[in-house]
Amino acid sequence: MNRIDAENITVRINGKLIVNRACLHAKSGEIVGLIGPNGAGKSTLLRAILGLVTAEDEKVYLDGTSIQDINLQDRAKKIAYAAQGGTIHWPMIVERLIALGRIPHLDPWRTPMVEDQAALDRAMRLTDTTHLKDRIATTLSGGERASVLLARAIAVDAPILIADEPVASLDPFHQLQVMNVLKSLTDNGTSVVVVLHDLNLAVRFCQRLYLMQDGKTVAYGTPEEVLSDDMLRTVYQVEASRGQVNGEAYLLPWRQVKTHGQVAEE
Repeated sequence: MNRIDAENITVRINGKLIVNRACLHAKSGEIVGLIGPNGAGKSTLLRAILGLVTAEDEKVYLDGTSIQDINLQDRAKKIAYAAQGGTIHWPMIVERLIALGRIPHLDPWRTPMVEDQAALDRAMRLTDTTHLKDRIATTLSGGERASVLLARAIAVDAPILIADEPVASLDPFHQLQVMNVLKSLTDNGTSVVVVLHDLNLAVRFCQRLYLMQDGKTVAYGTPEEVLSDDMLRTVYQVEASRGQVNGEAYLLPWRQVKTHGQVAEE
């Protein structure tokens, strides 16, 4: 059974069609990459899956149960979310900010328990944020903030983790660190859905990809199937250099191709 089944997702915002009959499925123990050009509708599709925006004729199932039949607390236990470009509004201590990820597990008037602290410590260790735990969150750099907010999502200890561009503001070392963290989560059966613009990371770390363009799902399958030369030209208007390092495939967008009758610079 899939962890996530989302079919024919259509979202209009202020009358404008943003997502048009898109789909996404995710199994336990895999990283699913959601890719596509800017404005393709990726973040809106994720928010529809999470129930944060209303989809027309919504068909979203978590572990076979309609999301509409899952109460908010149980939904928050089942699916964690690291939003794109998360903003920190309050001058909280970092450890307390990450601890907010345990809220779905706290019944009214119950104080955090040993398992809550264990989940918090694990999330900080995985994201290399333990050394930041006593810092004021609003003093963090963009990259540090992104890592802390990912730690908060991991602290939920949910079977599904959705991360929207978690490497966008990170240097190459920390980009690889985040992707390795997401990969390690799948070793325990977690289902990870991640929005990526770095196609090389998508090829290297994702088992399956969903490619969106103009609100539609235009391709899905393995990275090799989805990121074909034709798809790169059609959707991204680029050509790529490909190869392998130690048996792992890489893809490097290399040059623009002809667009609107103009020849791209070599």
